[in-house]
Amino acid sequence: MFDLDGTLVDSMDCYHAVFIDAFTHFGLPVCDKAELMSYMRHGRNILEHVIPEDWPDREATTEKCRKMFRELWEERSLTDIRLHEQVKPTLQALQARGMTIGLATAARGAWIQHVLKTNGVADYFSAVVTRAEVNKHKPAPDLLLECLRRLEREPGRSVYVGDSPIDILAAKSAGARSIGVLSGASDRAALEEPGPELILEHVGHLPEVFGHEELGS
Repeated sequence: MFDLDGTLVDSMDCYHAVFIDAFTHFGLPVCDKAELMSYMRHGRNILEHVIPEDWPDREATTEKCRKMFRELWEERSLTDIRLHEQVKPTLQALQARGMTIGLATAARGAWIQHVLKTNGVADYFSAVVTRAEVNKHKPAPDLLLECLRRLEREPGRSVYVGDSPIDILAAKSAGARSIGVLSGASDRAALEEPGPELILEHVGHLPEVFGHEELGS
Protein backbone atom coordinates (compact mmCIF):
# COMPACT_ATOMS: atom_id res chain seq x y z
CA MET A 1 0.00 0.00 0.00
CA PHE A 2 1.13 3.52 -0.77
CA ASP A 3 0.63 6.99 0.59
CA LEU A 4 0.17 9.59 -2.17
CA ASP A 5 1.50 13.08 -1.39
CA GLY A 6 5.28 13.10 -1.39
CA THR A 7 5.43 9.35 -1.83
CA LEU A 8 4.05 8.91 -5.34
CA VAL A 9 3.53 12.52 -6.40
CA ASP A 10 5.53 15.73 -6.07
CA SER A 11 2.90 17.99 -4.51
CA MET A 12 4.78 19.95 -1.84
CA ASP A 13 5.49 23.00 -4.02
CA CYS A 14 1.84 23.17 -5.06
CA TYR A 15 0.64 22.99 -1.45
CA HIS A 16 3.01 25.76 -0.44
CA ALA A 17 2.04 28.02 -3.36
CA VAL A 18 -1.68 27.61 -2.59
CA PHE A 19 -1.03 28.25 1.10
CA ILE A 20 0.89 31.46 0.37
CA ASP A 21 -1.78 32.80 -2.00
CA ALA A 22 -4.65 32.05 0.39
CA PHE A 23 -2.92 33.50 3.44
CA THR A 24 -1.64 36.56 1.57
CA HIS A 25 -5.15 37.28 0.32
CA PHE A 26 -6.36 37.64 3.92
CA GLY A 27 -3.24 39.42 5.16
CA LEU A 28 -2.26 36.45 7.32
CA PRO A 29 1.35 35.62 8.25
CA VAL A 30 2.93 32.99 6.03
CA CYS A 31 5.53 30.37 6.86
CA ASP A 32 8.25 28.93 4.66
CA LYS A 33 8.01 25.58 2.91
CA ALA A 34 10.07 23.75 5.56
CA GLU A 35 7.71 24.80 8.35
CA LEU A 36 4.67 23.91 6.28
CA MET A 37 6.09 20.46 5.58
CA SER A 38 6.72 19.99 9.29
CA TYR A 39 3.03 20.52 9.99
CA MET A 40 2.07 18.19 7.17
CA ARG A 41 4.32 15.30 8.13
CA HIS A 42 2.87 15.27 11.64
CA GLY A 43 -0.72 15.52 10.44
CA ARG A 44 -1.32 18.89 12.06
CA ASN A 45 -4.01 21.32 10.94
CA ILE A 46 -2.10 24.12 9.23
CA LEU A 47 -4.74 26.78 9.79
CA GLU A 48 -5.02 26.09 13.50
CA HIS A 49 -1.27 26.40 13.98
CA VAL A 50 -0.38 29.28 11.68
CA ILE A 51 -3.25 31.74 12.21
CA PRO A 52 -2.46 33.67 15.42
CA GLU A 53 -4.76 33.02 18.37
CA ASP A 54 -5.46 36.75 18.76
CA TRP A 55 -6.25 37.35 15.08
CA PRO A 56 -9.40 39.53 14.74
CA ASP A 57 -12.50 37.45 13.99
CA ARG A 58 -10.27 34.40 13.87
CA GLU A 59 -12.99 31.79 13.42
CA ALA A 60 -14.57 33.49 10.41
CA THR A 61 -11.18 34.25 8.86
CA THR A 62 -10.10 30.65 9.30
CA GLU A 63 -13.20 29.39 7.52
CA LYS A 64 -12.80 31.86 4.65
CA CYS A 65 -9.15 30.91 4.29
CA ARG A 66 -10.01 27.20 4.31
CA LYS A 67 -12.59 27.77 1.56
CA MET A 68 -10.14 29.69 -0.62
CA PHE A 69 -7.41 27.10 -0.04
CA ARG A 70 -9.74 24.32 -1.22
CA GLU A 71 -10.83 26.29 -4.28
CA LEU A 72 -7.26 27.09 -5.28
CA TRP A 73 -6.18 23.51 -4.65
CA GLU A 74 -9.00 22.03 -6.72
CA GLU A 75 -7.87 24.17 -9.65
CA ARG A 76 -4.08 23.89 -9.42
CA SER A 77 -3.85 20.26 -8.38
CA LEU A 78 -5.14 19.31 -11.82
CA THR A 79 -2.15 20.92 -13.53
CA ASP A 80 0.66 21.39 -11.01
CA ILE A 81 1.04 17.90 -9.50
CA ARG A 82 3.70 15.62 -10.97
CA LEU A 83 4.17 11.89 -10.56
CA HIS A 84 7.67 11.03 -9.30
CA GLU A 85 9.56 9.58 -12.25
CA GLN A 86 10.29 6.28 -10.48
CA VAL A 87 6.63 5.50 -9.74
CA LYS A 88 5.32 3.96 -12.96
CA PRO A 89 8.22 1.52 -13.54
CA THR A 90 8.07 0.59 -9.85
CA LEU A 91 4.35 -0.21 -10.02
CA GLN A 92 4.95 -2.21 -13.20
CA ALA A 93 7.70 -4.22 -11.51
CA LEU A 94 5.67 -4.90 -8.37
CA GLN A 95 2.64 -5.98 -10.35
CA ALA A 96 4.84 -8.27 -12.44
CA ARG A 97 5.92 -9.95 -9.20
CA GLY A 98 2.26 -10.72 -8.47
CA MET A 99 1.89 -8.15 -5.71
CA THR A 100 -1.48 -6.57 -4.95
CA ILE A 101 -1.25 -2.78 -4.79
CA GLY A 102 -3.40 -0.28 -2.91
CA LEU A 103 -3.45 3.45 -2.25
CA ALA A 104 -4.38 4.84 1.18
CA THR A 105 -4.17 8.62 1.25
CA ALA A 106 -5.14 11.37 3.67
CA ALA A 107 -5.89 13.53 0.63
CA ARG A 108 -9.31 13.84 -0.92
CA GLY A 109 -10.89 15.18 -4.10
CA ALA A 110 -11.16 14.57 -7.83
CA TRP A 111 -7.50 15.44 -8.37
CA ILE A 112 -6.43 12.04 -7.01
CA GLN A 113 -8.00 9.99 -9.79
CA HIS A 114 -7.06 12.70 -12.28
CA VAL A 115 -3.35 12.47 -11.52
CA LEU A 116 -3.44 8.66 -11.49
CA LYS A 117 -5.29 8.43 -14.81
CA THR A 118 -3.38 11.15 -16.67
CA ASN A 119 -0.11 9.48 -15.69
CA GLY A 120 -1.32 6.04 -16.72
CA VAL A 121 -1.05 4.38 -13.31
CA ALA A 122 -4.68 4.16 -12.12
CA ASP A 123 -5.06 0.53 -13.22
CA TYR A 124 -2.21 -0.65 -11.01
CA PHE A 125 -4.25 0.01 -7.86
CA SER A 126 -6.74 -2.64 -6.82
CA ALA A 127 -8.08 -0.30 -4.11
CA VAL A 128 -7.94 3.46 -3.55
CA VAL A 129 -9.04 4.82 -0.18
CA THR A 130 -9.13 8.55 0.59
CA ARG A 131 -9.62 10.65 3.70
CA ALA A 132 -13.27 11.22 2.72
CA GLU A 133 -14.04 7.52 3.18
CA VAL A 134 -12.94 6.96 6.79
CA ASN A 135 -13.75 8.44 10.19
CA LYS A 136 -10.22 9.08 11.46
CA HIS A 137 -7.13 10.26 9.63
CA LYS A 138 -3.54 9.12 10.09
CA PRO A 139 -1.86 8.23 12.39
CA ALA A 140 -5.06 6.27 13.14
CA PRO A 141 -5.12 3.01 11.16
CA ASP A 142 -8.54 3.55 9.52
CA LEU A 143 -7.26 4.33 6.01
CA LEU A 144 -4.98 1.32 5.93
CA LEU A 145 -7.49 -1.08 7.46
CA GLU A 146 -10.13 -0.07 4.92
CA CYS A 147 -7.62 -0.47 2.10
CA LEU A 148 -6.68 -3.93 3.37
CA ARG A 149 -10.34 -4.87 3.63
CA ARG A 150 -10.92 -3.94 -0.01
CA LEU A 151 -7.75 -5.72 -1.09
CA GLU A 152 -8.73 -8.78 0.98
CA ARG A 153 -5.26 -8.95 2.47
CA GLU A 154 -3.88 -9.47 5.98
CA PRO A 155 -1.98 -6.64 7.73
CA GLY A 156 0.91 -8.88 8.74
CA ARG A 157 1.71 -9.71 5.12
CA SER A 158 1.37 -6.12 3.94
CA VAL A 159 3.65 -3.09 3.76
CA TYR A 160 2.72 0.59 3.79
CA VAL A 161 5.06 3.04 2.05
CA GLY A 162 4.94 6.71 3.06
CA ASP A 163 6.97 9.88 3.43
CA SER A 164 5.86 11.00 6.91
CA PRO A 165 6.08 9.81 10.54
CA ILE A 166 2.28 9.56 10.64
CA ASP A 167 2.46 7.04 7.78
CA ILE A 168 4.79 4.84 9.80
CA LEU A 169 2.64 5.16 12.92
CA ALA A 170 -0.52 4.34 10.96
CA ALA A 171 1.13 1.21 9.56
CA LYS A 172 2.21 0.07 13.00
CA SER A 173 -1.26 0.73 14.39
CA ALA A 174 -2.80 -1.31 11.57
CA GLY A 175 -0.38 -4.19 12.14
CA ALA A 176 1.37 -3.72 8.80
CA ARG A 177 5.07 -3.27 8.11
CA SER A 178 6.33 0.13 7.03
CA ILE A 179 8.83 1.74 4.70
CA GLY A 180 9.67 5.44 4.74
CA VAL A 181 10.75 7.37 1.66
CA LEU A 182 12.67 10.65 1.53
CA SER A 183 10.89 12.04 -1.54
CA GLY A 184 8.33 14.15 0.33
CA ALA A 185 7.75 16.00 3.59
CA SER A 186 10.33 14.36 5.88
CA ASP A 187 14.07 14.11 6.29
CA ARG A 188 15.78 10.95 7.55
CA ALA A 189 15.80 12.02 11.20
CA ALA A 190 12.04 12.61 11.20
CA LEU A 191 11.36 9.23 9.59
CA GLU A 192 13.73 7.34 11.87
CA GLU A 193 11.88 8.40 15.01
CA PRO A 194 8.77 6.18 14.59
CA GLY A 195 10.96 3.23 13.55
CA PRO A 196 10.07 1.97 10.06
CA GLU A 197 11.58 -1.27 8.80
CA LEU A 198 13.45 0.63 6.10
CA ILE A 199 14.04 4.16 4.83
CA LEU A 200 14.61 4.59 1.09
CA GLU A 201 15.45 7.59 -1.06
CA HIS A 202 12.36 6.96 -3.18
CA VAL A 203 9.95 4.24 -4.25
CA GLY A 204 12.21 3.26 -7.14
CA HIS A 205 14.20 1.06 -4.73
CA LEU A 206 11.18 -1.07 -3.79
CA PRO A 207 11.55 -3.80 -6.46
CA GLU A 208 15.02 -4.71 -5.20
CA VAL A 209 13.86 -4.49 -1.57
CA PHE A 210 11.07 -6.99 -2.12
CA GLY A 211 13.60 -9.40 -3.49
CA HIS A 212 15.04 -9.70 0.01
CA GLU A 213 13.67 -12.42 2.20
CA GLU A 214 12.85 -10.21 5.21
CA LEU A 215 10.35 -8.08 3.26
CA GLY A 216 9.66 -10.23 0.25
CA SER A 217 8.40 -13.31 2.07
